[in-house]
Amino acid sequence: MLKINKDNDNYAKTITTATSTTVLSFSSPLDQKIIAATEGFIDHYVNLLRRQSEPNIGIIYDYILAMNAEVNPVLAYKRSQMQILRYLSEHCNKIPFIKMTRADVLGYLDTLRRAEESDPWHKWIGTYNLRRMNLMRFFKWLYPVYCYHLLFDYFV
Repeated sequence: MLKINKDNDNYAKTITTATSTTVLSFSSPLDQKIIAATEGFIDHYVNLLRRQSEPNIGIIYDYILAMNAEVNPVLAYKRSQMQILRYLSEHCNKIPFIKMTRADVLGYLDTLRRAEESDPWHKWIGTYNLRRMNLMRFFKWLYPVYCYHLLFDYFV
């Protein structure tokens, strides 16, 4: 069982098993973002997000919060979205999402293609299309939000 408690700007994660109870405290802002973004996930996904670069963790956190506010997605969808963004980030050597080019994203999607001999039923196309749609939705959210802030900060 997993509980997240917030007390005085510190997050504490309580892990209860059949034999013991462990309390982990996360006080840095980055750790708090990771815990808030992965609320309800198993520890494996927390560790996967922790391996990303700081700018990408912040963007993934903001995206998951925006999804929660707009559509209230189920946990499996948020986990799937986070995994796809993690795969893209790792393929592009963890460069920030805002600096990724169209060629970077297409290069990642091209890694999903399979040859006719290895996949005669073309099952890779479903994975390709699902990830392409999720990435399109993410980048449509990312560019207006972050570009607006960059422009606003520049002109003020």
